[in-house]
Amino acid sequence: MYKRRAGRGARAGGPALPPPLIGALGRARVVAAGMLVSAGGFTGYLVIGLHTSYWAVMVPAMLLSGVGMGMAMTVTADTVLASVPKDRSGSASAIAETATELGAALGMAILGSVLTAVYRNTLDLPGGLPAPAASAARDSLGAALQAAANLPATVAAQVSEAAREAFVDGMHAALVCSAGLAALVAVFALVTLRNVPKVIEEAEEPDLVTAP
Repeated sequence: MYKRRAGRGARAGGPALPPPLIGALGRARVVAAGMLVSAGGFTGYLVIGLHTSYWAVMVPAMLLSGVGMGMAMTVTADTVLASVPKDRSGSASAIAETATELGAALGMAILGSVLTAVYRNTLDLPGGLPAPAASAARDSLGAALQAAANLPATVAAQVSEAAREAFVDGMHAALVCSAGLAALVAVFALVTLRNVPKVIEEAEEPDLVTAP
């Protein structure tokens, strides 16, 4: 619960930063800066281990990634809506929201696949483990812990430790991908938004042609 609150709070605070920054830096640089801040937050997660302090490491990383995403998403949404006539703002908002949801779904699918692949490849189970327990442990961290609960105490501790370490390795791999993608998006924003003015003039509504 605290993790979600920290992330949501940071993302909610991110939109307060863009207005003054747009006037000073321009839209492209603010979006790029937001994505680079997020990349820094993702990179901060790489120091997380099995016994890492939540408040000393995880909260700062969540704040950075949340603030950065809030900055970038606020500016991009404002740019989309400001670039179309008022009578098309609903359609533009729907397209932007659909793109956001699609990107989130694809991101979770891709990064989840990376995490799972690394987890399975780095999982080092103790020898002599029953085949059903070994198969369950390779499926996911939750399945590994559930399987360990039915094993002798010593073996259960080894399986649990191995599964947790493999999961952290997978999480690190996914976060490296996240940081790299965020940096690429920052470069993409600098290129594609470089000609977008700081203040976008209100788009003119198309003239309605009446039939004779």
